[in-house]
Amino acid sequence: RIGDDPEEQHSLSTKSASLNGDNKNLSSLGRPNSTAWRWTLLPCGLLVGVILYASALFAFAPLQFGSPVDKYAELKNRAKEIHEESKVLMVQFLSAGYLPLTKSWICNVRKFPRVLKQTLFVASDEESYNMLRSFGKPHGINVIYVPYPAMKKEMAFGSYEYYDYMLFRTSMIVELLEADLTTMIIESDAVWTQDPTDVVMQTPGDIVGLNDQEPPHQQLCGGFQLIRPTKKSKVAWKKLRTKQEEAMVKCVGKIKEDH
Repeated sequence: RIGDDPEEQHSLSTKSASLNGDNKNLSSLGRPNSTAWRWTLLPCGLLVGVILYASALFAFAPLQFGSPVDKYAELKNRAKEIHEESKVLMVQFLSAGYLPLTKSWICNVRKFPRVLKQTLFVASDEESYNMLRSFGKPHGINVIYVPYPAMKKEMAFGSYEYYDYMLFRTSMIVELLEADLTTMIIESDAVWTQDPTDVVMQTPGDIVGLNDQEPPHQQLCGGFQLIRPTKKSKVAWKKLRTKQEEAMVKCVGKIKEDH
């Protein structure tokens, strides 16, 4: 507040006018200049905003601008290692519900050492992965964990969960074929009396498998087939993936109708 002394008023007013370069607005002396404050805070606000944005950009840049994460990277890397040595990859998918059968199958084929060396077990849940690792250590088996979030021990045939899991498996097969790996799909619900590798590998064809029907009917068995990574095989498996996606859409529609 300006004092009552006229000389003091004149002195303070002159100094203020000199500092602000405005001899006409002496009446505003002693109150904040709102325009000046706005122009002072604006650059500060912009600077803080830029700093915060840069910090966030730096923190999340790998997610926004980095290479997309390949969830099948480990699958393909391990598969390539086996394929380079054996020239064929046997792949077996499992969940906790399949553990007893899988263990039985491993014990069954121990007498064929080559089979276990060229087989990659793909566990879809942590329980089966951890238990199979522990069980398989003495046998030197190859097992990896490719998580399937919606995994259930029991899935009804034709249900949404069933088709979704089949789609998950089919997508992995497509990835292996795109990596140009000769892949043999096998299941644990079978008893092997001999190593079939040589017989199957010497049989020509894009896909070599078993007939799942009594002759003269024909239906390819999904649990035992060799797939060579030819153009025709890749196209066929991609079409299969599309068919499974369509089946899931129909299944979802049926679920909605039922409810």
